[in-house]
Amino acid sequence: MGGWSALFGQAFGPFYASQDPQGSSSGSAIAASLGFASICLGGETCGSILYPAQRNSVVGLKPTVGLTSRAGTIPLNPEQDSIGPLSLWVKDVAIVLAAIAGKDENDKATADIPFDTLPDYPSACTTSGLNGMRIAVPRSVYKAADSDPEVSLAFRNAVKKIQSLGATVIDDIDFETWRPSAGLRDDLYAYESFFRNLAVNPHDIQNISDLIEFTKAIEQERYNTLGAKWFENARDAPGTSKSERFLEVKRKMEQYGEDVVKLLDQSQCDVLLATSSTDLPLDLGGLPGISVPLGFYSNNRTVVRNAKGHVIKAPNIP
Repeated sequence: MGGWSALFGQAFGPFYASQDPQGSSSGSAIAASLGFASICLGGETCGSILYPAQRNSVVGLKPTVGLTSRAGTIPLNPEQDSIGPLSLWVKDVAIVLAAIAGKDENDKATADIPFDTLPDYPSACTTSGLNGMRIAVPRSVYKAADSDPEVSLAFRNAVKKIQSLGATVIDDIDFETWRPSAGLRDDLYAYESFFRNLAVNPHDIQNISDLIEFTKAIEQERYNTLGAKWFENARDAPGTSKSERFLEVKRKMEQYGEDVVKLLDQSQCDVLLATSSTDLPLDLGGLPGISVPLGFYSNNRTVVRNAKGHVIKAPNIP
């Protein structure tokens, strides 16, 4: 559950009572939003940086998989996991990316970085940065945005603003196979290496089954009410990361991720612009993404809660 831990209980977003903070890196997003820290780090497999950034009105960057090292983190899937910064400011995020990006012998994915000298990311943060850029806005993105009138208005105003800053918007395009919220994504799990590489393992946890049993035995973890869905799914997934079933699903998911690259190449665009509700398959292609604040719901917005009773839409929520 996003924002919950056995030590401190449930954390909430800062904009409304019992506001769902969204996502696994919600603690980092909340801290950045409230100014508890100028920069926070988060880990993303599928939306765990971008979604809490959206919900808490901060900037969240999910780098290309392998651009930043995951050494010492708990990976849901090394093919998808990425470590990135969250902050109130885009330039601060760029400065931190310049500090944490680079090759690391403890994470073999970083060996694929195609350059020895990192780009000067902060230098791109200028008022003229969009001049001459080609921005792709697929039809599916508009459809997702238009499902909520307030989001639709804010998004379309943002598109106009981007055009006014010198960018060309290409919107008579769409993905080849990916469709938002179509239930196309399958989850992949690969925890094996994490347990093997622990320097200290006081409870001798060797696999996911051990971890589930440990969670059940600790009363504060509230297994009876909260469960351990992600871990159970990983335990019950067919095969290992080298099994034919795993590799088959991996190939299918990567095809969806490649849809983003294909669309950008075919439309000769530099950037794809979308709302969070579009649920882009960035995770499936190991692709980068950045979430920037779009605005807030109106003062008379009807309160909407999720299944756990946490508020997801309400007056003045991002």
